Amino acid sequence: MLDKNRVWTRNIILEEITKEEFRTIEPFWGNCANIPFLDETYARIFNPVAAKSYEDLIQKFCVHPLALRLNVRGGKHWYHIPKRGISPEIASNIAQLAYNDKLQTNNFEMKFQSYQQDAYGAQQRALISFARKGNSIIGYKVRVHRKNRGLFDCRIESPFPFISAIYRPE
Repeated sequence: MLDKNRVWTRNIILEEITKEEFRTIEPFWGNCANIPFLDETYARIFNPVAAKSYEDLIQKFCVHPLALRLNVRGGKHWYHIPKRGISPEIASNIAQLAYNDKLQTNNFEMKFQSYQQDAYGAQQRALISFARKGNSIIGYKVRVHRKNRGLFDCRIESPFPFISAIYRPE
């Protein structure tokens, strides 16, 4: 049984928007490279996960019961670090790689296990991508299979198989 108090992703709200609305938000983040799948529902994120430091995000990630791995870009290479392999020293190295990234967009990702282990499509886990804006590092993009939308406060009645969500500050 999941400890609902530790499933902090449930505080992230996903509400359906049109593909056109999604596309108008993307340039704010300096990223218009999302390749849409045929069966995709678009959503806007409310109450995204955010922190002042990568260390804070790593710590938050490690207490989530469905945390699977962190992905961090170091130069031209991506490193994939499973939750079970994140020691204090490794966490410091992950944070340093993320801080050193020149773009500070799509350089740090959290990947989560399936919310419904027996669900068809469950292998399509949830992914949160981060970007730095001002003094905050914000989980500005979410990609999740509809069977795993229970990881979030998803307010979409009948989504297509995949949900792509993006955050737009007020």
